[in-house]
Amino acid sequence: MNILFLIVIYNKEVKCSTSIKSLLDISLISKHNCNTIVFNNGPKEISIESNFHKLMMETFKRVDLLQSLHNLSLSEIYNSIIMTNDFDKLVILDDDSEISEDFFKDIISNKELDLLVPQIRDSKNIDINSYPLINGMPISRANNWVVPMNKTIFSIGSGLVIDRSIKDKFYSNNMNLFDSSFSFYGVDFSFFQRLNFLRVKESNHISVMICSPLNHARAQANKEIEPWRMNEIIVDNILSIKYYSKNKIIALLSLFRFLRKYKLNVNHYKLMLKVYFNGKHPRAKR
Repeated sequence: MNILFLIVIYNKEVKCSTSIKSLLDISLISKHNCNTIVFNNGPKEISIESNFHKLMMETFKRVDLLQSLHNLSLSEIYNSIIMTNDFDKLVILDDDSEISEDFFKDIISNKELDLLVPQIRDSKNIDINSYPLINGMPISRANNWVVPMNKTIFSIGSGLVIDRSIKDKFYSNNMNLFDSSFSFYGVDFSFFQRLNFLRVKESNHISVMICSPLNHARAQANKEIEPWRMNEIIVDNILSIKYYSKNKIIALLSLFRFLRKYKLNVNHYKLMLKVYFNGKHPRAKR
């Protein structure tokens, strides 16, 4: 089985990535056909220090460093890697997740499943699952639970284990896995919206299993929202309302809840209108 790890980093050296360091601590990886792509998304060009590269090569069969200094959208990165690489399983990781050996064992022991979704725990409170959400609600510990076809699932992108079969099922429905209208926030949301849509179609049996947990440093845990993050939250919510509301009433209710939740200024409202009428993130190519 060809397992491809994709780790996206930003403004960080490869050796400083928690995700990469935790993978190197799993000796079992070196016994399997595992490759890794480290995607440096800027803002400056980096290299992998020779000693650390040697350490990575002792774990992985192949190590590729891809770079863009333009802070590409995550949807563009993910879709491009999926389209241009051969894999049996693709594991998407950000740079600050803690991966366990149990998680890797779940990957190699569930070859037949289309998608593995890890339980996500905040690194500051590992006793509580933040994700995934099943029918809108977080679930308690549920290792190796196959999600029924009639239930919706949402989670974050880090830790998703995507089987190559999903690529064919999305492509046969004229869809990329990730919506290119989104750039940063909402990229994972768009994947699960599309996944849930395909799962209810009788012709698309897509098996999803909840697997071993990852500890993840979630930015949402910060009480104060930085200006750039507030802009991303606005873009995510407006695009989600525009493209994934089931009807106009739900869209209006979602917009009303969003406006009540955040204190917005004039520039925020201008951004909302711009994003809604352009139908994409300001940086998205679509």
